[in-house]
Amino acid sequence: MGGGAGRDILIGLGGLVIVFILLLFGAVGMYQMVYGDRVILGVKAMGLDLSGDTAPQSRARLQARFDQYAATSLTIRDGSKEWKATPTEIGLRFDPTRLVDDAMNAGRSGGLAQRVFDQLGIYRQGRTIDATFSIDEQQRNTFFARLAIQIDQEVM
Repeated sequence: MGGGAGRDILIGLGGLVIVFILLLFGAVGMYQMVYGDRVILGVKAMGLDLSGDTAPQSRARLQARFDQYAATSLTIRDGSKEWKATPTEIGLRFDPTRLVDDAMNAGRSGGLAQRVFDQLGIYRQGRTIDATFSIDEQQRNTFFARLAIQIDQEVM
């Protein structure tokens, strides 16, 4: 009688392990389905939490964040003289495409096990994707050439 009870306990534990594994795979599968075309949980860029965003949503939010910054006035001083300009007037440009691609690809490289561990790490610790900006050199040169004319004045 004692041997049968031990066997029943092992079968029960084995069944629980199988159920646990099936639930785990089910949860991983559901997460992959839900976030298949969305930024996974824990991904940030430019101070925004992009978790759950689709690519178009992330692109719009990041562009709006840049536009907000680009509309702020910068002050350039030379002694008592001041000039104001926006980053856009000086030539700063932003294309959110690469940033959105990087956010969408976070935790999505390698095999299934690698992706699961990466995604779990991103969820727990977060991942910030760095933005890349460019300068329109012609716009920058034009701006500073006009500024130089105003600065280079004869002393009276």
